[in-house]
Amino acid sequence: MKPEHPRLKLMTNNKKPRPIILNRKKKLDSWTAQHNFGHIFVYTLHLESF
Repeated sequence: MKPEHPRLKLMTNNKKPRPIILNRKKKLDSWTAQHNFGHIFVYTLHLESF
């Protein structure tokens, strides 16, 4: 087996707990993304019903 790529190792080692502020922002971002996705989904359904 080849040794792991250093960058890959760096990425896997990077999974340390982050500050709460970042986590909160991430949650907000994902909520916004889901919210926007919901709007787009409803919009496309609306278009396809015609």
